[in-house]
Amino acid sequence: NRFYKPVLIQSAVPGSLYAYDLPDLAGSLAPRRLLMINALDNLGKTIENNSSNKDLRTIGEAYHLLGADDQLSTVFNKPADKLKDYLVQWLK
Repeated sequence: NRFYKPVLIQSAVPGSLYAYDLPDLAGSLAPRRLLMINALDNLGKTIENNSSNKDLRTIGEAYHLLGADDQLSTVFNKPADKLKDYLVQWLK
C-alpha cells in the first residue's frame, strides 16, 4: 500500500501484503490468545478504540465467529512504562 509510512518497515514482513492483509493474519490466530497494545494504523497514528478502526473490527469479528471473544485483548493509549504490567497481567 503506497500509504504505509517507511518508518514502519521494520515491523513488516517482506512481500506479505500481496498474500494477505495484517488484520486477516491477526484474525487467523483465533481462537488462540492475542494481546494488542497501543496498536497503530497504516499511517502510524494511534488507534483509539476497537469500534473506530475497521481493521480491529475485522479481527474482533474473526474472534467472535469462533466464540473466542475472551481470547482477544486490546489496550489503548497506555504509557510505555506501563506496558510490562499489561503483558504480565495478560500472561497470568
